[in-house]
Amino acid sequence: MKRVPGLEAAIALLDSLQQRAEPGDGLGVSELARRLRLSKGTIHAVAQTLTRHGYLVQGGNTRKYQLGPRLVMLGDTSRDRNHFLSVAKRYSSELVAATGQCCLLVTVLPDVGFLVVDKQLSARRIRLDVETGQVFPLMAPAIGKCYLSTLDDASVRRLLRRHRPRPFTDQSIVDVRAYVEVVREVRARGYGVSVGEYFPWISAVAAPIYDERGAIALILALFGVSSELTADALASYGRRVVSVAEAITRDIGGRRPELRAVEHGVGA
Repeated sequence: MKRVPGLEAAIALLDSLQQRAEPGDGLGVSELARRLRLSKGTIHAVAQTLTRHGYLVQGGNTRKYQLGPRLVMLGDTSRDRNHFLSVAKRYSSELVAATGQCCLLVTVLPDVGFLVVDKQLSARRIRLDVETGQVFPLMAPAIGKCYLSTLDDASVRRLLRRHRPRPFTDQSIVDVRAYVEVVREVRARGYGVSVGEYFPWISAVAAPIYDERGAIALILALFGVSSELTADALASYGRRVVSVAEAITRDIGGRRPELRAVEHGVGA
């Protein structure tokens, strides 16, 4: 794996400040250079960059560096997401037990796709094995439609211009206008569906989980073989997934955004 010296220096600098025994009493350039065995010029450049972005602050007359507020924000975000995930995993496990299908929790990687952060697999002989850490593309049908449904139509169109719908199978929707119409339907019913649109033998339903700001925290998705998750059966599964996603949202202190905010720009 290729090393990035500047990034490694920044990480080492942050680690050194985090391990500082006396809170509130930072470290200067000379001390950091000695501890990390790097030149003062390198330390100064890295520290100033981190300071500009809020990861470090310089204290008063001493000009010593301390950990900055941006790191507190990152820590809070990480703590919240871990809490969200622990709550959501409990519900998804119960959903798998009740339905016998495979359940995934994914997080949105903006403009990239969807990262699988947890999987709950069915104990049945036929099951779908997906790796935690796997990234689905942004246009992965059920999850993608679910995510896009939380945006207004103008944002959906902008995203579709950057990420054209892909023909994963002959059932995939590739026409942009048709895709926008399908997203509107998803927005109205609360969950995205896919029947053979990603793999010919797989069906899926997906619903959003919201945080306290009304932003997507996670997406809950249920996957199974299309012979069981038929088009007719998906409505029942979809309502169940929405119900579970709403329960998770409530438990993590989240809230569904106002409908008018979500639909702003429809018809534009």
